[in-house]
Amino acid sequence: KYFFCFGNHEVKSYQKFGHFVEKFVPVGSLRLSWCLKKIKQNKLTVKKKPHILLISQWDEKMIGENLYPEFLYGIEKLNDFLKKFIDKHNIKLNIIPRSNSKREKNYYKAIFEYKMEMIYKKSDFIPYLYVKNAKLNITIDSTLGREAYAIGKKVLFANFTRYKMYDTPTDN
Repeated sequence: KYFFCFGNHEVKSYQKFGHFVEKFVPVGSLRLSWCLKKIKQNKLTVKKKPHILLISQWDEKMIGENLYPEFLYGIEKLNDFLKKFIDKHNIKLNIIPRSNSKREKNYYKAIFEYKMEMIYKKSDFIPYLYVKNAKLNITIDSTLGREAYAIGKKVLFANFTRYKMYDTPTDN
């Protein structure tokens, strides 16, 4: 009957594919609202604000089972560009991993070596605290990237997958 969703993008997508919904209710991200409230209540800050923050979309199955080759291609292309950029400007890349797995850490360590720092999720709101404080957030199409954009943060949506379905909508 009612469908609570992020925004008009989901409304259009559901209508496009013929799903029947009596009433769409775009509410934004409930998780983002909760995390921002917790950050404010607890007066949380970061000691060192990241210049560039990569929101990882690495996935165990993508690497191990070659599940989404087009998405993996996009991740690898983005990492190639980021590696050249951080080497040229001699800066450190901060990464919010998708998981806390050693494989993900080793994957990024093999690419960026000592010029990266993983920011692990010690609580649900740590990723939100870092995207809020980063000068630039980079992602392909993550929800966290969309949430950062929604609160007015600079986000580079870098879709190198060669598929339009991973483009981030810019309409409301």
